[in-house]
Amino acid sequence: MKNLVTFIFALFVTVLLAGGFWFMYAHIASGISRAQTAHAQSEALSARDALVRSQQIFLESVSVERDQIASFVASDADVVAVIEIIEDTARQARVSVAISSINTLDGEGWGYHEKVAVNFSASGSFANMTSFMSALETLPTASILESASLEAEAQSRWFGTFTITFVKNR
Repeated sequence: MKNLVTFIFALFVTVLLAGGFWFMYAHIASGISRAQTAHAQSEALSARDALVRSQQIFLESVSVERDQIASFVASDADVVAVIEIIEDTARQARVSVAISSINTLDGEGWGYHEKVAVNFSASGSFANMTSFMSALETLPTASILESASLEAEAQSRWFGTFTITFVKNR
């Protein structure tokens, strides 16, 4: 009987130790799983933070260029100023100019900008007209001399029709 009590006690201690081992193993495995999840999340956050920081650095580095490009885009209030620039350019080239129309043009993919077409006619000497056309190609806005046509009007007078497009904010 003494051997049976010792055997039962040993079996009880073995079961108790095995249960304690499995209890500790489950807690350790759970802790490792939580640590792995936290590590993966911190790596994802670190990668996201690195991406955000690199984007901030990029935006800071191109801010000067963006400001320079934005200076070539007219605002709604600047449309009149662009027309005045055309008229001032004509005066400097000693050419008389008459604005005939101003239209906005539809364009896909323009987002926050739109194209504005200015149609006008001018007259003057051939040398003054070519000087005027050259000056139109270097206006201080994002503009294109889309079309220009010249024809002789009188002995030394030339008449021309022009279309300039420029970019303005919507």
